[in-house]
Amino acid sequence: VWRNDVSIQSDVRNARIQVSPVKTTTFIVDGLTLNGCPDVDSVTVIVRPPVEPSNVFSPNGDGFNDVWELDQIDEYPDAEVKIYNRWGKELFQSIGYNDPWDGVFNGEVLAPGVYYYVIDLKDGYDAVTGTITILY
Repeated sequence: VWRNDVSIQSDVRNARIQVSPVKTTTFIVDGLTLNGCPDVDSVTVIVRPPVEPSNVFSPNGDGFNDVWELDQIDEYPDAEVKIYNRWGKELFQSIGYNDPWDGVFNGEVLAPGVYYYVIDLKDGYDAVTGTITILY
Protein backbone atom coordinates (compact mmCIF):
# COMPACT_ATOMS: atom_id res chain seq x y z
CA VAL A 1 0.00 0.00 0.00
CA TRP A 2 1.38 3.40 -1.00
CA ARG A 3 0.80 6.28 1.36
CA ASN A 4 1.78 9.87 2.03
CA ASP A 5 0.19 12.78 3.86
CA VAL A 6 -2.89 12.55 1.62
CA SER A 7 -3.03 8.72 1.68
CA ILE A 8 -2.76 7.13 -1.76
CA GLN A 9 -4.24 3.67 -1.78
CA SER A 10 -3.17 0.74 -3.92
CA ASP A 11 -3.36 -3.00 -3.53
CA VAL A 12 -1.82 -6.13 -5.01
CA ARG A 13 -4.06 -5.89 -8.09
CA ASN A 14 -3.09 -2.25 -8.61
CA ALA A 15 0.46 -1.93 -7.25
CA ARG A 16 1.52 0.76 -9.75
CA ILE A 17 0.53 4.33 -9.20
CA GLN A 18 1.25 7.56 -11.05
CA VAL A 19 1.42 10.82 -9.16
CA SER A 20 2.18 14.44 -10.01
CA PRO A 21 2.82 16.26 -6.74
CA VAL A 22 2.90 20.05 -6.77
CA LYS A 23 5.34 20.21 -3.85
CA THR A 24 8.17 17.99 -2.65
CA THR A 25 6.55 14.87 -1.20
CA THR A 26 7.72 11.60 0.34
CA PHE A 27 5.75 8.50 -0.61
CA ILE A 28 5.93 5.37 1.54
CA VAL A 29 5.08 1.85 0.45
CA ASP A 30 4.12 -0.88 2.90
CA GLY A 31 4.19 -4.42 1.59
CA LEU A 32 5.23 -7.99 2.03
CA THR A 33 8.37 -9.67 0.78
CA LEU A 34 8.18 -12.91 -1.21
CA ASN A 35 8.64 -14.70 2.12
CA GLY A 36 5.62 -12.93 3.62
CA CYS A 37 7.62 -10.59 5.86
CA PRO A 38 6.45 -6.99 6.22
CA ASP A 39 8.65 -4.37 4.57
CA VAL A 40 8.58 -0.59 4.17
CA ASP A 41 10.35 1.67 1.68
CA SER A 42 10.03 5.28 0.60
CA VAL A 43 10.80 7.63 -2.26
CA THR A 44 10.93 11.41 -2.16
CA VAL A 45 9.79 13.30 -5.26
CA ILE A 46 11.49 16.70 -5.32
CA VAL A 47 9.46 19.42 -7.00
CA ARG A 48 11.25 22.66 -7.81
CA PRO A 49 9.31 25.82 -8.61
CA PRO A 50 9.42 27.00 -12.23
CA VAL A 51 11.87 29.74 -13.24
CA GLU A 52 9.91 32.86 -14.13
CA PRO A 53 12.01 35.38 -16.07
CA SER A 54 10.83 38.96 -16.28
CA ASN A 55 10.21 40.00 -19.88
CA VAL A 56 11.44 43.58 -19.66
CA PHE A 57 14.01 45.61 -17.74
CA SER A 58 15.50 49.09 -17.92
CA PRO A 59 19.21 49.20 -17.10
CA ASN A 60 19.29 52.99 -16.86
CA GLY A 61 20.86 53.26 -13.40
CA ASP A 62 17.78 54.59 -11.60
CA GLY A 63 17.79 51.71 -9.11
CA PHE A 64 14.58 50.13 -10.45
CA ASN A 65 14.63 47.14 -12.83
CA ASP A 66 18.31 47.77 -13.62
CA VAL A 67 19.09 44.04 -13.99
CA TRP A 68 17.22 41.12 -15.52
CA GLU A 69 15.39 39.24 -12.77
CA LEU A 70 14.92 35.46 -12.86
CA ASP A 71 12.53 34.45 -10.10
CA GLN A 72 13.32 31.02 -8.60
CA ILE A 73 16.67 30.65 -10.45
CA ASP A 74 18.39 30.08 -7.10
CA GLU A 75 16.63 26.68 -7.02
CA TYR A 76 18.82 25.67 -9.99
CA PRO A 77 22.42 26.52 -8.99
CA ASP A 78 23.94 24.78 -12.05
CA ALA A 79 21.66 26.45 -14.58
CA GLU A 80 23.31 27.93 -17.65
CA VAL A 81 21.89 31.28 -18.74
CA LYS A 82 22.56 32.69 -22.22
CA ILE A 83 21.36 35.87 -23.93
CA TYR A 84 21.50 36.42 -27.71
CA ASN A 85 20.80 39.30 -30.06
CA ARG A 86 18.49 38.95 -33.06
CA TRP A 87 21.37 37.68 -35.21
CA GLY A 88 22.21 34.88 -32.77
CA LYS A 89 25.33 36.46 -31.30
CA GLU A 90 25.83 35.43 -27.68
CA LEU A 91 25.90 38.53 -25.47
CA PHE A 92 25.82 37.01 -21.99
CA GLN A 93 26.56 33.62 -20.46
CA SER A 94 26.71 32.39 -16.90
CA ILE A 95 26.67 29.15 -14.93
CA GLY A 96 24.35 29.89 -12.05
CA TYR A 97 22.97 33.40 -11.90
CA ASN A 98 24.84 35.05 -9.06
CA ASP A 99 25.55 38.20 -11.10
CA PRO A 100 22.35 39.19 -12.95
CA TRP A 101 22.60 40.52 -16.49
CA ASP A 102 22.74 44.31 -16.62
CA GLY A 103 22.25 44.80 -20.36
CA VAL A 104 25.96 45.34 -21.02
CA PHE A 105 28.09 43.54 -23.63
CA ASN A 106 31.87 44.06 -23.86
CA GLY A 107 31.58 47.12 -21.61
CA GLU A 108 28.96 48.79 -23.80
CA VAL A 109 25.33 49.38 -22.90
CA LEU A 110 23.12 47.54 -25.38
CA ALA A 111 20.55 49.35 -27.49
CA PRO A 112 16.87 49.17 -26.55
CA GLY A 113 15.26 46.19 -28.22
CA VAL A 114 14.30 42.55 -28.00
CA TYR A 115 16.86 39.91 -27.05
CA TYR A 116 16.53 36.14 -26.73
CA TYR A 117 17.36 33.89 -23.82
CA VAL A 118 17.95 30.19 -23.23
CA ILE A 119 18.09 28.93 -19.65
CA ASP A 120 19.34 25.34 -19.42
CA LEU A 121 18.21 24.23 -15.96
CA LYS A 122 20.22 20.96 -16.13
CA ASP A 123 19.22 17.86 -14.14
CA GLY A 124 16.80 16.72 -16.85
CA TYR A 125 14.57 19.80 -16.71
CA ASP A 126 13.34 21.39 -19.93
CA ALA A 127 15.11 24.56 -21.02
CA VAL A 128 13.30 27.86 -20.51
CA THR A 129 13.37 30.10 -23.60
CA GLY A 130 11.85 33.41 -24.59
CA THR A 131 12.46 37.08 -25.21
CA ILE A 132 13.57 39.93 -22.99
CA THR A 133 13.06 43.58 -23.90
CA ILE A 134 15.47 46.31 -22.88
CA LEU A 135 13.85 49.73 -22.41
CA TYR A 136 15.40 53.04 -21.33
